Amino acid sequence: MVFTRASQPMMTRSKGQARDDKIHLAELPKKRKANTRDAGSQINSKRVQTLDTAVQDARGGGLSKRASRTSLKDKTYPISCPEIGCDCSLDPEVDIKPVFTTKKDVKEYGELLDVAAISCIPKKDRFYCPNPACSALYDFTDHTVPARCKDVSRACHSCSHKFCMRCQVAWHDSLSCTAFQALPAEERSSSADIQIHALAKTENWKRCPSCRYFVERLEGCAFMACHCGCNFDFNTGQPYENGIGPAHLFAPEWVDDHLAMMAANLAQLEALAAGHH
Repeated sequence: MVFTRASQPMMTRSKGQARDDKIHLAELPKKRKANTRDAGSQINSKRVQTLDTAVQDARGGGLSKRASRTSLKDKTYPISCPEIGCDCSLDPEVDIKPVFTTKKDVKEYGELLDVAAISCIPKKDRFYCPNPACSALYDFTDHTVPARCKDVSRACHSCSHKFCMRCQVAWHDSLSCTAFQALPAEERSSSADIQIHALAKTENWKRCPSCRYFVERLEGCAFMACHCGCNFDFNTGQPYENGIGPAHLFAPEWVDDHLAMMAANLAQLEALAAGHH
């Protein structure tokens, strides 16, 4: 399902279009059907009790309209019956539609149906397009992306902006889902932060483990002295403790060759010294 959030929201519906054999996003139709019983029935079967016809009198109709507008303003659903002592909920088609007669009422009734339809989606399964100018709503109920699926970018049906199906954020170009999810939470929402991390990966920058600044190595060994006073190993990102870091614990192969050469030179010097005696 996809809904469009706007100053005058409209609910649309169309046949679902499969992006692939594993992931499916269904759009809602572009025209609202005159008969809205399908939306009402879907909700009524679980949440809504139909009111007695007595509520449809002049007094009840006025209260129903007022209750509906309050619900629309607060974006809440189902709509509680305005009658004192009644714990039922108003049915959009049976109890509300008959009292919404003017052009303004029809518009409000349509918006109310949007609120009713959205309420059927569990909050944890609602995903809004990350584009602030769009905010189309998607229903991710019972939707999972297989771990082996690599193509997880999708274009919004309303604004065409790309987002990630797995991470449910704006598309993190140049970063894998694993790399993106490894970022600190405060650095995941900004597209600028994501671009910086992508650039750091390309340029092989590393972060200081203390102040988190990016550091670039132009030449020399892996020992890094950050401006914050932290010394760390560039290759592993681990800090030095008492002047000892990972590079000292795991010496490269050339060190063994160098030590062997020094031992050979020392042996020659000792032999020469013994010859003089």
